[in-house]
Amino acid sequence: VLTMRLVAEEQKLGTIETLYTAPVKSIHILMAKYLAALIFYAVLWIPSLVNFAIFGMTCPDDTGAIGSLWGSYTIIFLVGVFNLAIGCFASALTANQLVAAMICFTLCLLHFLFGILMEVVKGDNISPALLEFSEYVSTIGHVRSFVDGLIDTRPFIYYISFAALILFFTHHVLQYRKWKA
Repeated sequence: VLTMRLVAEEQKLGTIETLYTAPVKSIHILMAKYLAALIFYAVLWIPSLVNFAIFGMTCPDDTGAIGSLWGSYTIIFLVGVFNLAIGCFASALTANQLVAAMICFTLCLLHFLFGILMEVVKGDNISPALLEFSEYVSTIGHVRSFVDGLIDTRPFIYYISFAALILFFTHHVLQYRKWKA
């Protein structure tokens, strides 16, 4: 929902032409819009940081739970980085912000449900390579390890690199629309 208007509304209103004719590259436009959405997403989570203060006052000796809290916030931010990139891509594909929201929701849900589906059919005749791949991309698996307080670098690499890949695709969609018009 945060990203559905980033590019779609510009295309619908025709103001994207003004941006394209400005002395700014399309990658700068994309990164400015993406970083604005990412900062807004991060600001939305700031009020919940009060939980740390309350937890620190009530349980000063339980340092294991602090790791769980930091791990939870970290994975929420990483998944948000990935999902916001998907939202930018969906918004660049269409001029209708509702369609962009539905595309984003569908792609994010498919990514999330892929890991759950593989956990459900784990016992069936599935190749070990596919199971290993599904464990690597499973959001549920990443969330479990981070909530336990285990900060692993693989999800960092996974979410940030795939967000960069999706933003690369989004840049190409914007370039195509720029030269098509």
